[in-house]
Amino acid sequence: MEAAVSSPSSSNTSAAAVVAKRLTRQKKQRPVLASSEDEFIGPDIVAVNTPAAITDEAVRRMEVFVLQTIHEIVTTTQRSTIRESRLRVIRLQLLVLRLLYQNIHCGIISTQRDVYYRLARLVPDQGCINRVIQQLVQIIGIPRQWLGVVPGTRGCVGGSISFHGVDLRCYGSEGLPLPTTQEELRVVQGDVDRTAASNKDNVPFIGFEIHGKTRYIVVVEKHAVFFRLMEERIFERLPCVLLTSHGFPTVAARTLLSNLHRAAQSAPLVALVDYNPSGLSILQQYKYGAGGMRESQYAAVHALHWLGLRTHHIAEGREPNFLDSDNSVASEPFQLRLLPRLPFQRFSQRDVVMMANLLSRWHGIREGCEWKDNDADNAWYEEALKMQHLRVKVELEVLYQHGTDELKQSASSSLEPSDGNGFAAWVCRAILRHDYI
Repeated sequence: MEAAVSSPSSSNTSAAAVVAKRLTRQKKQRPVLASSEDEFIGPDIVAVNTPAAITDEAVRRMEVFVLQTIHEIVTTTQRSTIRESRLRVIRLQLLVLRLLYQNIHCGIISTQRDVYYRLARLVPDQGCINRVIQQLVQIIGIPRQWLGVVPGTRGCVGGSISFHGVDLRCYGSEGLPLPTTQEELRVVQGDVDRTAASNKDNVPFIGFEIHGKTRYIVVVEKHAVFFRLMEERIFERLPCVLLTSHGFPTVAARTLLSNLHRAAQSAPLVALVDYNPSGLSILQQYKYGAGGMRESQYAAVHALHWLGLRTHHIAEGREPNFLDSDNSVASEPFQLRLLPRLPFQRFSQRDVVMMANLLSRWHGIREGCEWKDNDADNAWYEEALKMQHLRVKVELEVLYQHGTDELKQSASSSLEPSDGNGFAAWVCRAILRHDYI
């Protein structure tokens, strides 16, 4: 039998074909950057590229960062010209980056807590790791997950929504702990979107499915309040999704809220927080993003409304207009007084400073947003000024822990519950009256 021998020309042709095919595949996988090499890889770019392409781009940017860092060190003529603090930062960044680089090549995603434990002998504390990861996300321009790391999970979701096909209305009052990966934080609405999102092999959709009859999305500051509303089954009175991050919002909580809004844009988003500077700061982070992080700007939900607690829920009397027609602060006599028997605390010095900082940064935060609603922004700012003038802190729990009869003097806060679900009734009534700004 004669052996089949390829001619040189045919071998060259086949080799050229293989090379051409490889180049074509690489070209398809390469992320489409809208303008520059340093542009942050946001959801719009991720959506039009394959996971392999985003991973390749993450590896490339990591390698470029390392080369640039080495160049910075070796081109310095005198070692003393590099400050010691800068060398410490470089050391920490390279330590963390080495671990994340391994994660990417092994297909592993670690939590930031895991990263700390693996480097515990080399770094001072968890906060240091968190700051370094934030720096790397900013410099490299890639979301955390594509760098092989995610923040630790904190928070719960429940109500008129399903996760991996499980109806969360039947899940229990504790709610479902928030997942951490971008795939599991995806949201579709109804059977049509879910079917389209499933592949040809009928693999179930990975992520959340918001029910078609859902009318509102309610963000709650505390897990205790979340649990109370779930216990009172507020979603049966008013089809809604409940979300909490147990305090200040995590990346997962902000991402899920943003995805919920995109999937159900007709459903208003409302927030319930304590009446204090921390509650106001939480609202700002959900609405405008956390700090100057580019990653967080993509998860900002500017359509968020402030449901409570607000000044007219805890005080009575004529509310002064703190803003003139030109949005400057007006000087008008303060004529509000707290409701009788209302449990409250006075501002501490820390609260006074925090409130002043929030107000001073307010306009700067708004300027960085592409989406603007001046009426809503001004209403929030005026409400914040009232809080600063009252200088008191009131927790949401007072609405159900101290009896609703104590709040009846305030028309918008009065409750006349006919069952044991007074707090859920108050929330539903406030939402349906559009008592939010």
